Amino acid sequence: MTRLGRRASLLVAFYLLPGCATLPTYSQGPWMDLDKDTRYAVEDRAGGFLVTVEHTRFQLIPEQGVVAATCRSAVTSTAHAVAEKRGRPLRAINEQRVMISTARNPWAGITSCTAQVPVEYAP
Repeated sequence: MTRLGRRASLLVAFYLLPGCATLPTYSQGPWMDLDKDTRYAVEDRAGGFLVTVEHTRFQLIPEQGVVAATCRSAVTSTAHAVAEKRGRPLRAINEQRVMISTARNPWAGITSCTAQVPVEYAP
């Protein structure tokens, strides 16, 4: 391979690698830290609100299922905590409405997930 060919290959790899662990952004924020690996955003809606959680952690051995479960738990517990802080009871959260996306960057050893769920206040 020529020197120019190697440089072109490196440039292509450099620009494609970050996309390996890029998750869609479901919320524009403002974001608040839940812990060192997790942040969340709340968007008010008529009759309730939308909760979005992003969780990222280093894992030597990839366990996307564990990260997805952590995201699911974080988004539902955050929804209940926000409602409690606001002094409003919630309707039961429909687990089927929880959207979860996961991604893995094998070069950095980072596994990430985003979870989102709409919640409604109880009457």
